[in-house]
Order: sequence, then C-alpha cells, then structure tokens
Amino acid sequence: MLYGEQHITLEAIHSVVDGRGLTVMMQALLGRYFELLGVTFEKGEIPDCADTFQAEEWEDAYARFYAPSKGTSNRKHTKHPKAYHHEAVAPMPPYVILKTFDLTEVKQQARAHNATISEYVMAQIFAAIAEERHTRGCSKPIIALVPIDCRSFFPTKTLRSFVDSVMVTMPETDNFTEMVLGIREQFAKIDAAFVQANINEFQGFKNSGRFLPRVVKNGCCAD
Repeated sequence: MLYGEQHITLEAIHSVVDGRGLTVMMQALLGRYFELLGVTFEKGEIPDCADTFQAEEWEDAYARFYAPSKGTSNRKHTKHPKAYHHEAVAPMPPYVILKTFDLTEVKQQARAHNATISEYVMAQIFAAIAEERHTRGCSKPIIALVPIDCRSFFPTKTLRSFVDSVMVTMPETDNFTEMVLGIREQFAKIDAAFVQANINEFQGFKNSGRFLPRVVKNGCCAD
C-alpha cells in the first residue's frame, strides 16, 4: 500500500489476486477511510473491515472446484499461429489518450448487432488494429487473449486469483457485422464445461508441482 497526498495505491501480484479481488479490497479500504472521516453511507456488498474474516474470501477456488473426472483442457497441445504484433519504434516517448464514450450509445450499438458489449467492443478493437496492420502490409492473424472471471460460472467470494483466459481470433472480413458474428461464435464456446476443463488443467499442473523437489519449486539452483 502506497500513500500520496491525494491518492493511495494498492499493488498486488496477479498470481495471487486478480482484478475482481483487488477491486473488492480497494472498496473495503475506501469504505473504512470514509468511516474514519465520519461519513455514513450504505455499504451494500462491500466488505466491512470491522467484521469477522470469512474463510471463503481467501479460499483456493481452483482447488475447490477441481474435478478431474470432468475432463481437462487440451490448450497445452494446441498450436496457435504467430499473431500480428505492432513493433514500436524505439525509443517511444510515453503519451496518454483520453476519450469518453456514451455507454447508452454503446449498448444500443451492441444490441443492433445482436451482441454483448464485450463482443461489440472487441470487434471495434479488432477493426482498429486491422487498419493499422494494413498500413504495414502485414497479413498475420490478429489474436486477443481475453480474460474470463471464473466466478461467473463457479460462484465464490474468494479475493484470490480465480481467472481463466481464451484466445479470440479476429475474423478476416471487412464487413463489421460479419466480424461481430464471428466473434460472437467464439465467445459462445465459453461455458461452464470450458472453464471447468481449464480449471482442471491448471489445478492438475499445480498438484503435480507438489511432488517436485523443493529446490525446483523455489526456482533455485543447488550448488
């Protein structure tokens, strides 16, 4: 935790805490901060720092939902083509671009394309990258690594990392509607069975690591 004159920064290791857990932690800290200032407000589901610690908030959800009998993912055996990668000119000075979007309009456009907001926004991102790729005369596929919050399929209050990911490839088409459709078809494959298989693969890998020598687990080299 880092404190500034008008801000606080909460740092975390992603292998321990994911974005959802980090957000909840920050909400709890802000809630406590305002309480100390004497500000009263409705907390809703924000954790109360004065409450008793709940064991589920720090459970290993991968281990809890591990079910090897339901199959494992074959991702480690799947080969993906080398994706398009923008090679920036070095040194590249840092710059920030800020834009504001009307969420209502985004929702309307997503509905018009019979897509979720995530699918619609992904199509817009792909279209922008494809335009940049075209200026470079490249034909490599554009692939996005999309995070998945496993809590959407396996409910838990854990604040520890409980995420998965999926490779989504941009459909090679200049028709935006067709692009959205292709993305939607890929997103449709993300269901409980898909996430379960990936949980089994990940937890199985962790379990096998328990049988490794301690020196290997710690990533050290013995003299």
